[in-house]
Amino acid sequence: MLNKINRIFSKNLYLIYLFTLIFWIGFLPLFQVTGIVDLLEFIISNLIILCAFYFFYQSNKKFQSYIFIPIVTIFRYMDYFLVDNLIINQLDRLALFLLFFLITVHLVGKLFKHKNVDRDVIIISITTYIMIALMASILCWFTYILYPGSYNTIINEYGPILDFTYYSIVTMSTLGYGDILPLLPQSKSLAIVITLVGQFYMAILVAFLIGKFLNQKK
Repeated sequence: MLNKINRIFSKNLYLIYLFTLIFWIGFLPLFQVTGIVDLLEFIISNLIILCAFYFFYQSNKKFQSYIFIPIVTIFRYMDYFLVDNLIINQLDRLALFLLFFLITVHLVGKLFKHKNVDRDVIIISITTYIMIALMASILCWFTYILYPGSYNTIINEYGPILDFTYYSIVTMSTLGYGDILPLLPQSKSLAIVITLVGQFYMAILVAFLIGKFLNQKK
């Protein structure tokens, strides 16, 4: 039974990871009124860490699998159980940022290795875009902590980064609703970088996929 579950999980790893991210950024905010949003984020983040372990394990990346992943997991548990400890909270967010960066590098490498445009390529392309948004949200959170008054809103510095995830996605897609605004030069510069990265990624991705598809047709 466990072997069967492991095969299913391994075969659909990227799809499971994508749905986990979509639930985190799309549906987790709906639970804010229930009071269990912190628990749900903790569970989802641990599922993300589990998927990351599979990513690195399948690629035979021993440092990421056996050293870095346990460190990230320890900080996750410490941040969840040691409530309102800003130092642990910052170390946890930093570890998550580095984890997201390593996952993004892994996903980009997978994109270049695929010769044809198939289901995995589409899933990985979407997942990479979301990963960039999550890294941007953590950078916005650090900016908010290091430079008080960076944004025109008050956010729970110990809670989930849902507001900054929303802000980073809106900024990357150039929607710019204006409900969360950067006020200081540091946050404005970061907003410009997020916008440029989002637009460059979409332009490069479209050209990349079209090129692969044309080669595949030939």
